[in-house]
Parts: sequence; C-alpha cells; structure tokens
Amino acid sequence: MKIPFFLFSACCILLSGCTAKQPGASATDTACAVTRPAGAVPREVTDRDTVIYQIPACALVYTDTLPAACRGTEIGMYTARNTYWPDVKVIDVRVVNPTDVPLSFGREWSLHVWKNGKWALPETKIPDISWQSDGFQVDKAPLCYYFRFPVGRFYHLPAGKYRIGKAFYRGTEEIVLQAEFEIE
Repeated sequence: MKIPFFLFSACCILLSGCTAKQPGASATDTACAVTRPAGAVPREVTDRDTVIYQIPACALVYTDTLPAACRGTEIGMYTARNTYWPDVKVIDVRVVNPTDVPLSFGREWSLHVWKNGKWALPETKIPDISWQSDGFQVDKAPLCYYFRFPVGRFYHLPAGKYRIGKAFYRGTEEIVLQAEFEIE
C-alpha cells in the first residue's frame, strides 16, 4: 500500500512542476496580449485571439485615462492602423470621450466597404449576422475605450477602403462613430 501511495505522490509532484511558470516568461508569453505600464501608450495588439477583455460581450479590451492631448476635443473613434493586410482577423479601435459624461454602448458594430461610389455591406462569411440589443457602461469620464472587433471572423475582406462603426449613447443622445481604414 505504501508503494502505490508513493508513486501517486511522486507523479503529482512531477506534474505540478511541469505547469510552473518558466524562468523569464512573462504575461505576454501566455495569455495576455494587451500589456502596458501604467500611464504608457498602449502597444499595438497583435492579431491573436488570446486577449483578455474587460467586457467580452461587447469586445471592450480595456479602458484607460484620457491622454492630456485628447482633452477638450470631440468624441471620436480611430483604428490602430490606417492600413491592414487582406487576411486581418481583428481591427483594434480607440474611442476617445473627452466629456464629463460616461458613454453607454451595446454589442453591435458595423463594417462597410467603399464600392461603386458608395458605402456597402461587405460579403459575409456567415449568414444573418445580428447583435443582441443591450447596454454597457463604464462609469468614468473622460475616458479612452479600446475595442477589438473580430472582422475576419464575419466578413470576407478583399483589398479596398473600409469603415467600422459603433453607436454610443450620452444619456438619450445617440452618437454614431466611424473610423476609416484600408486593406491592401
């Protein structure tokens, strides 16, 4: 009886050693692709699906204090890059709210492509894309919001000019924000 117990204990010790953090490993080596020192400008997030979201249901990666350069400007939305590659999986977006009123928002976002002189819906990979109608809010303002939209999962994205959009609400006022980018 002592030998099986000893073997079981030895196996447990060996297995626990295999799951320990390796020397020199950091959080970015494992699960968190969004890391930054306090007060630093966020690093570009790679095209991985291992990001830890603040509010996963609406693709909000995190919020941060508003940089001094953005204070006093209008509410706006900007993509992390002006140009993306054809097989892009995600588009990282920053929303700037310089007002003292927190914004609320839902899960929905939209994507359009410039085609034949007008904005059109791009070809979808899956039929009937829809979003639940609900609301989220981070009770702080002014604030920067960082979203990560999985465009490559839902749409075919050939080279062209695109815009991504999302509706926000300041009280009962709807504010539709859009940011343009290109795929080359």
